[in-house]
Amino acid sequence: MSNEVEFEYTGKEEERDVPRDVKVVRFHSSVTEVGDHMFRDCEQLKEVILNEGLRKIGALSFSCCSKLEHINLPSTLLEISERAFYNCAKLKDVVLNETLQTIGDAAFASCTSLEEVVLNEGLQKIGNHSFYNCSKLIHITFPSTLLEIGDYAFSECDNLKGFKVK
Repeated sequence: MSNEVEFEYTGKEEERDVPRDVKVVRFHSSVTEVGDHMFRDCEQLKEVILNEGLRKIGALSFSCCSKLEHINLPSTLLEISERAFYNCAKLKDVVLNETLQTIGDAAFASCTSLEEVVLNEGLQKIGNHSFYNCSKLIHITFPSTLLEIGDYAFSECDNLKGFKVK
């Protein structure tokens, strides 16, 4: 028997009381949106298994999840809201999909282990401070569909060596 505290998120309102010691979250196939603040401060959270059909990650949904290292976003995701992954200090691997249109303000700010970001075609907006203080970020690739980069989106990214446009 595993000692991992596992939680299945179905998107129902009564699930507002997520166990703070949860280590693995699996999303039910019916979920289309992660509620605001849903997994905020789940400091033991290490693994998130998102479902196809998910369209939006709400504000502060995974902020301050200090053990979260990887997130694989489904192909159906359109929006990552403000501060969704703020201060996920161990987050180093994010796979962004081709349907993503918006990265909200400070969505990945202070993800100090994030090293490389490839933004796929389809992305139109990067909000203010989106990658602020991602101090290990070295490379970023921009899609040709990008219309807007917010103020200070890459400030305090002292190791950023190059920008590349697809």
